[in-house]
Amino acid sequence: QLPMVEVSQTPFSATIALNDFAWGTRIDMACSYGQWGGEAPPPSNLGMVVVGHDGNKTQIATWLGLSNATALPSGNTPLHVNDIAAVQLASTDSGKVLLERQL
Repeated sequence: QLPMVEVSQTPFSATIALNDFAWGTRIDMACSYGQWGGEAPPPSNLGMVVVGHDGNKTQIATWLGLSNATALPSGNTPLHVNDIAAVQLASTDSGKVLLERQL
């Protein structure tokens, strides 16, 4: 389990696990939600984004974030672990990156 780093103020924390296969990589995320202290509502439509070393970004999973809950999204990419520069947790509404793990 690799912890993700906060990029923007967020009530979320997450870890990822990467599993390399002949066809690419499966990424499993455990994302927990705390209490939101901001004035605006927290992002609720979330996505897992894979960034390749070439800079291309691909969204591989989406889910709804709810306060005081844990989500376990998974996604697949044809990229192998060595070809992945980062995995991001982003708001699908705004595209804003909330958490990131660089590899």
